[in-house]
Amino acid sequence: NPLSISIAIKHDHVAWRDDALLIYFAHQKNDQEGSRPRDPKHLYANPVNPEICPILALGMHFACIGFHPESKSLFDGSSQYSRFQKALNDALVSDNLREEVARHGIKAEEIGSHSLRKGAATYVSSGSTACPSSAALCIRAGWKNNTVTDTYLRYEAAGDQHCGRTVSGLPLDHENFAVIAPAFRERNEFVQENIRAMFPGAPGNLQLALEFCLASLVYHSEWLRFTCPPSHLIFSTPAFMNGETMMQLKASIESNPTIKEQC
Repeated sequence: NPLSISIAIKHDHVAWRDDALLIYFAHQKNDQEGSRPRDPKHLYANPVNPEICPILALGMHFACIGFHPESKSLFDGSSQYSRFQKALNDALVSDNLREEVARHGIKAEEIGSHSLRKGAATYVSSGSTACPSSAALCIRAGWKNNTVTDTYLRYEAAGDQHCGRTVSGLPLDHENFAVIAPAFRERNEFVQENIRAMFPGAPGNLQLALEFCLASLVYHSEWLRFTCPPSHLIFSTPAFMNGETMMQLKASIESNPTIKEQC
């Protein structure tokens, strides 16, 4: 079960390198024993479409849920699958989505957690005439191929990076496909102080990832205020409760000249 694999991610499986969040999976469909080299999956920020940005979502998760000293899991609890399925079902029958789902001739109960995996794979493999290779997609998804393919077509970072940018929803036919994540100009004490305040108890190996998570939260702060209900937990976090702090953090964000208007 791919979702079961995802919910088993530990904090130690997460890292940040260059412009990407890296996830190291211990087990996959094509490696049940976990004997293959640990090749990371690359996740990229999508500052063009914050509603589907994985870095922004992870930043909100860390800021709102926090870190528990007795848990090393990225997603705490023992019923993550059930919680996710219930949240998905509730969203699909909400006032915001009910009519849209019906307009497409789809019933809410026809959409499940696996629909996201299938939909993502379909989009990556055929969402463009210049999509990532089938080999990169299969390796990314952890799908087992025939013996020859598994032996001679192996993981290479560039292929997974192409898949990662594609599945993050970055526009394939636009220069924004190469957009970088929001970032602070420098890692000064003010930034570090706010990382500690926003993510208390965070493990040391996540510090660099949390820096980019905070940068995304700050970069999209106005969008969050416009989109989320006032009761959302994110607005009870230190940076959002202190207007002066938020203004200083915004001033510390590196401008993102790579984002261009799409035609």
